[in-house]
Amino acid sequence: MRDIVAGHTKKHINEQGLAVDGSRLGIALAIDGDVIPRSAWASHTVAPGARIDLVTAAQGG
Repeated sequence: MRDIVAGHTKKHINEQGLAVDGSRLGIALAIDGDVIPRSAWASHTVAPGARIDLVTAAQGG
C-alpha cells in the first residue's frame, strides 16, 4: 500500500503513512470500498483482483 502512494505522489512514505519530507499528502486509500488507515499502509496486503481507490484532496470551490 505504501508503495502505491509513494509511486503516485513521487515521495518517500514512512511507516506511519506520512511523507518523509514533512509535506502533506492529501490522500486517502481504500481497498474494495474499505478505507485503510495511514498507519496500516506499510503492513496491509492487497489480494489479487482487489479494487484500489486512491483519492486525492483538491482545493477550490
